[in-house]
Amino acid sequence: MPFLDILVLITEDNEIVRDIFSKYTDTHIMYLNFYSNHPKHVKLNIPFNLASRIITITSTELLRKKRLEELKVYLKKQQYPEQGKDYGIQKALIKGPIITESRRSESTEESSNNLNKIVPFVTTYYPGDYDIFSFMRQIENNLHKSEKWTKFYKKRRLSTVKDSQKV
Repeated sequence: MPFLDILVLITEDNEIVRDIFSKYTDTHIMYLNFYSNHPKHVKLNIPFNLASRIITITSTELLRKKRLEELKVYLKKQQYPEQGKDYGIQKALIKGPIITESRRSESTEESSNNLNKIVPFVTTYYPGDYDIFSFMRQIENNLHKSEKWTKFYKKRRLSTVKDSQKV
């Protein structure tokens, strides 16, 4: 019986098996094309995140291998390079299911404390734009000479986010 994107089956041995569920009408062409106008890190993380989803949901090694092979085919149709697909899938296999402790690098409390130490720098993503964040890194030393800035910036780090332009 399917629930959202998970198919739950009960075998003849009364064991529960989980698999990825997709409707027969799903053509898997909704994955982002590798040559689309998106930041490179976004496109490179898609194989990793899709593979992580498969690794987390599937409950048997046989199903996992089958779904990961299918994922390679879907990503190939979206022009992902072989090396990028393989790297993302290998990285996901090494990290294991999303719900394991090995996937968590720090506790929730530490994580929320670290959020207060980040100064976000958000810009609209366009590949032809000058990388202003690199410029900010260059002038960072001069900013530390300011007493006000030093008080604010103490034990914080500058982090960049490029948001896609809303049309």
